[in-house]
Order: sequence, then C-alpha cells, then structure tokens
Amino acid sequence: MANDPTDKAKQDIDKAASNVKQTANDAAHKVDDAAHKVAGQANQAVDKAAAGAKQAASDANRTIDNAGHDAHKTVGDAQQKVSSAAAQAPQSVSQAVDQVAGSLKNTAASAQQQLDSTQHEIHQRALGVKDSAAEQLWQAADNIRGDIRTSGGDPVPQAEELARSLERAATYLEEHDFNEIEQDARKTIQRYPWQSVAVSVAVGYMFASMFRRR
Repeated sequence: MANDPTDKAKQDIDKAASNVKQTANDAAHKVDDAAHKVAGQANQAVDKAAAGAKQAASDANRTIDNAGHDAHKTVGDAQQKVSSAAAQAPQSVSQAVDQVAGSLKNTAASAQQQLDSTQHEIHQRALGVKDSAAEQLWQAADNIRGDIRTSGGDPVPQAEELARSLERAATYLEEHDFNEIEQDARKTIQRYPWQSVAVSVAVGYMFASMFRRR
C-alpha cells in the first residue's frame, strides 16, 4: 500500500516542530547560563567594589586620624612656644631696659666727666690769663718807671703814681678770684659808670701803645 502524502506532511511538521522546540530549549539554556554567568560576574564586581570602598574608607579614616594627631601635636607645640615666649618676654624686656638704662647711665657719666674736665680746663686757662695779666701789669709798671723820666733822668710823679696804680691792680688780681673781681667790678661800674669807662679806655690805649712799641 502506497504512502499517504498527508501522513508524510504531518510527520515533517512534527519533526520541524520538534526541532524548533529543541532549538528553543537550547537557546533558553544558553540564556540562563549567560544570565547566571553575568550575575556571578556582577556580584564579583560589586564585592570587589565594596571591598575597595571599605579599604578606601579605612585609609581615609586613618589619614584623618593621623592628620588630627599631627594637628593636635602642632597646636600643642605652638602653645608651648607661645607660653615659653610669653614667659621669656618680660625677662627680655627687663634686660633690654637694664641695658638701655646702663648705656644712658654710662653716657651721662661720660658727659659729666667731660663737662667736669672742660670746666676744669677753662678754669685753669682763666687762672693762667689772670696770672698773665697780673704779670703784664707788673711789667708795665716797671716799664713806666724806666721809660717815663724827665730830661735830667728823674722819675715823673704822675708816671710813678700810674706805676703804683698798676702794681695795686696786679696785686688785686693775684689776691682775688673771679667771683670777687666780678662783684667788685659791678659795684665800681654802678658807682662810677663814666669814670670806669674812661679808665678802661685809657688803660687799654696805654697797653696797646706799650705792646706796639715792644
């Protein structure tokens, strides 16, 4: 008996359906395997990322702790230095003040010493001038007695009187200090102002003439 075409077509359809089903099942298994693999890789990546994040957080905390410790130490050192500087500041200021005071004291002492030396030198020079003036008055009196005489060689009374006046002035200079001379001069000028001026001019002119001849 001949094969029925209808049966053959049915068999082909069943075979094709079976192949499609098998292919679908194979594809489903592959998809499922791929999904499991991707999920595993994703979990590994997540675990690795979480571990990295945890390590980074730990490192960050350690860095923060170290920074806080360093900052605390730095602040402590700064406070200690400030306290030390504050403790030393009064002593340094006191030393500076003492040095300045000592320097000023030495300067004042040196200035006073120089002033005393200068005053002593001026006083000695003034004494020398006074002694020299007295000596010149003595010499002038001798010169008057020797130079001013009559044609016969006799002393002139007026010249003798002037010589004695010069000798009295020389003696006065030798026996009196400057304060006494100043006081006496003031009294004399106040009592005899015009006469004092005239005598001063006359004596100055006489001394100038004598010195010019010499």
